[in-house]
Parts: sequence; structure tokens; C-alpha cells
Amino acid sequence: MIMLKNLLISSVFALSLISCANNSTTSFGSGQGDAVDPVKSQLFGDMPLPPGIKLNNDHSMILGGGNNWAGHVELAGNQSLTDTYVFFKNQFPVAGWTLVSATKSKSSLLVFTKADRIATVEITDGGGIMGSNSIILLTVAPKDTLDPGGSSSSSPTNLPAGQPAQ
Repeated sequence: MIMLKNLLISSVFALSLISCANNSTTSFGSGQGDAVDPVKSQLFGDMPLPPGIKLNNDHSMILGGGNNWAGHVELAGNQSLTDTYVFFKNQFPVAGWTLVSATKSKSSLLVFTKADRIATVEITDGGGIMGSNSIILLTVAPKDTLDPGGSSSSSPTNLPAGQPAQ
């Protein structure tokens, strides 16, 4: 009887963990030509994403939405590193983004600009995490966070020496 009770408790615990693990990602399309997911459009606006991409909710922070969002997201893709790199390099310019810099290696980096925003796309090996072949770190920020002197506009640049920021 005690073994049965322990088995039941263990099973419930294991199912709870599996349920939590499944809720930490958001899928965007199956890659079989489905219509653009409304959640994807609301979150990422004018940023094309490879088919079948998954958003890792636990490692992402999105402020705003649509064409004005800023933040950092971790995405898991089922395409190879090279295919993922080629997708972003080809599809972001189609959506109006200008490629500023591109480095293709074991950890690839692409930098794009559009209007008043900058986007960096870092692509690394997914190693099968969340069933992925590639991990994409997408960071988006407004361009105007730097003043002409190159310092952050949110830093206290005009304070007298020795005065704390308020």
C-alpha cells in the first residue's frame, strides 16, 4: 500500500514537471505553410522568423510589441545553423532591415538597422535543446539610446564630480 502511494505521488510529481517544461515555450507555425500566427505578428511585427520556431519564454523579455518592441528573446529553430543564418541574412532585408554586419562561424552574428531600431541576431548550435538544431538570440533596441558623444542617454552625464545620481 505504501509503495502504491509513493508511486502515485511520484507519478503526479513527474507529470507536473513535464507540464511545466511544456509551458516554457511558444511555437510559431509548423513550417507547413500555415498563415502567419497572430501572436507572432503582435510580438515581432516586421521581423520574419523561420518556420517552426519556438520562443523560450523563460529566457526572453519583450517590451512593447509589433514594429516597436524592444528586448531580448531566445528562439529555438529546427533548421541547421547555416540554413538559419541564410534565412535571417536574406529575409530581414526583404522586410526593410539593412544588414550592417555579418559574421558566419560556429557562433554567427548578424546586425541590422531599420528606422530608429537596431537588431542583433546571434545563432549558435542548439544541441537538441527543446528539439532544436539552432538557438537564436534576437536583441532589439532603439538606435537613439546613445547621444552624439557616445554615452548612454540615461546616464547622468551632466552631474558635477562627486554628486550621486538621483
